[in-house]
Amino acid sequence: MNILLINSIGRTKWGGGEKWMLLAAAGLNARGHHVVIACRKGSMIALKAAAAGLHTIHLPIYTDFSVTGAWKLWRQGLKERFNVIIGCQNRDVRIAGFVSPFMGHPVVLSRQGVQLIHRSYKYKWSFQHFCDGIITNTRTIKEEYDSYGWWGDDFVKVIHNGVEPPVPVDEPIDIHQWIPRTEVTPRIVLSGGRLSKQKGYEYLIEAARDVCRVHSDVYFFIAGKGKEEGRLNQLIDALGLSGRVFLVGFHENLAPLFRQSSLFVLSSLFEGMPNVVMEAMMNLVPVVSTRVNGVEELIGVDGAGVIVPPADSRALAAAIVDVLSLDSCQPMIDKAKLRVDAMFSVDAMVTNLENYLKEKVSARAPRRCLVIQTAFIGDVILATPVVEKLRRFYPDCKIDFLLRKGNEGLLDHHPLLNEVIVFDKKGGKYRQLFHLIRRIRRTRYDVVVNIQRYSTTGIITALSGARQTIGFKKNGLSRFFTFRIDHRMHSSGPSEHEVVRNLKLIDHLTDPGFEMPRMYPQPSDFEAVKHDAPYYVMAPTSVWFTKQYPFHKWVELMDALPYTHTIFLTGGKGDAAVCEELKKQSRHPNVVNRAGELSFLRSAALMKGAQMNFVNDSAPLHICSAMNAPVRAMFCSTVPAFGYTPLSDDAMVLETHHSLACRPCGLHGKRACPQGHFKCGDIGIDAILNALPMETGR
Repeated sequence: MNILLINSIGRTKWGGGEKWMLLAAAGLNARGHHVVIACRKGSMIALKAAAAGLHTIHLPIYTDFSVTGAWKLWRQGLKERFNVIIGCQNRDVRIAGFVSPFMGHPVVLSRQGVQLIHRSYKYKWSFQHFCDGIITNTRTIKEEYDSYGWWGDDFVKVIHNGVEPPVPVDEPIDIHQWIPRTEVTPRIVLSGGRLSKQKGYEYLIEAARDVCRVHSDVYFFIAGKGKEEGRLNQLIDALGLSGRVFLVGFHENLAPLFRQSSLFVLSSLFEGMPNVVMEAMMNLVPVVSTRVNGVEELIGVDGAGVIVPPADSRALAAAIVDVLSLDSCQPMIDKAKLRVDAMFSVDAMVTNLENYLKEKVSARAPRRCLVIQTAFIGDVILATPVVEKLRRFYPDCKIDFLLRKGNEGLLDHHPLLNEVIVFDKKGGKYRQLFHLIRRIRRTRYDVVVNIQRYSTTGIITALSGARQTIGFKKNGLSRFFTFRIDHRMHSSGPSEHEVVRNLKLIDHLTDPGFEMPRMYPQPSDFEAVKHDAPYYVMAPTSVWFTKQYPFHKWVELMDALPYTHTIFLTGGKGDAAVCEELKKQSRHPNVVNRAGELSFLRSAALMKGAQMNFVNDSAPLHICSAMNAPVRAMFCSTVPAFGYTPLSDDAMVLETHHSLACRPCGLHGKRACPQGHFKCGDIGIDAILNALPMETGR
């Protein structure tokens, strides 16, 4: 999966949500997914993600109306082809949900570490329209959100946070930079997190006053930075605790402090699933915590920690005194460690997250797809790999195919297609176009893949009403598609095959793998063309004169082939006269003219059984590819670099030995040679015969 994690939190902020994002990204990356983190430039999460080697982009999202942020997200989405976007702030979700339809409708999820949605129409409307689900880390938040009645029971998913194993401490922290060295065996009560009102540190400081009256060897360390630092220092001074309670600043790694601590205290007024409590439990430090979201799930009821009401300094002080007065905290520590290992490991978190994302992506899988290719016979055949691949990835998807009238026989009996739709361009083109668009809109396709590069099909695609509309940039209406790519073709040097170019249209829905074109003749088709003696098939014609191997050369080739073999001439009804004239001029005794007699599928069956097929750069070449039939293709005015070469196992392209500056003279060829010499058709008969395997009877 291609996954985008967005967190537009302020540059100096760092907490559990940001830590979760980095752990999730690293874990999913390690399992083969492509994860990108989007955040503000220069933010703490950007710096830490870069230090961890995670792929990071910068998005300037500051409000719900961050036009630049939305534009950059859209551009990045087209480039990365995200399957899933997870927003960690509400504005991230709204921006992603707004842009989603223009980047292929990835799944948009909200990750809620604390309760960020409240009962108001603003939240109801935005999350119903812009979000496909919510990930939270506690049952408490899920129960609260479900009580709103805005969505089904499965809309909010609980995935508990995970905590990493303790990091070995190379150098212990020197606590005597705060505590007098005369204190030989001080006991440290540690707390940590942003210095904000949410953390309830004023209640912890008030509790410290009562604890210090009972235990003279206890000192309180609060690790973190934030806006409340000045006010908390004033409170410490006012309560006469300047020598017993210390704000020790931000520590990226709390492990050295955990090693020195006798107790960890969470005094928060509200939380999600507090990572810092999990870290304390994993580092074998007993825990006292206020009863906030996630804590009861984390500590449980079997004595893995002590839970007190929030905003109650006396209850907090009493719990701290009780734990510090125990002869041994080992039973509590052991239970806490077992609980964290079993339920709150990073591996368990990533596994649950991965399974949930796969489930959501699968639910978004297309149920109805339309593939459009209204060009020539060969183009339709080269579009069939898209059908094959879509069905392989989405076996329950109903796939329809739109083609021009006259080509529908190519897809007769196609086992993977639900319906073949015929566009009769000659029957009042624009009237037919109007009715076709209405029909397509009524079907409500999830995905429309337009392989044709002309504007008529662009209109159909843009007005289809499909959730995803996909095509090539060369299509004049592609700017109105949700997803489009380049169609790169070169006249020289290495070039992608047309099948590869077509399959790239659905890479973001499938994978970059290759798929062969296919046709599906029935047993009756093979029976109708059955021929017991060995035979060749020749398809000597083409719509374009300069793509056609010269007439007299075909005669020479026929005469040079073994008389023990039959030669079948094939083509359309319009080719019958040419083929008959070739038969007359050839001295070969076993020539059969079947031009105009066979359907597409019977022609394919005939070619499949041939010892060799001789073709131009035209539709019969691609029929051979679809049947994996042996083929020798004469390329005259066109070149292999265009990407239309045969794909059969036994295939070879033959070209002129002349170096011609005028070749190729066009993508489709010309009605006549522009230079008048037609040297591109000078492909020697000996070269063709030498290209045949011995077993074909040459």
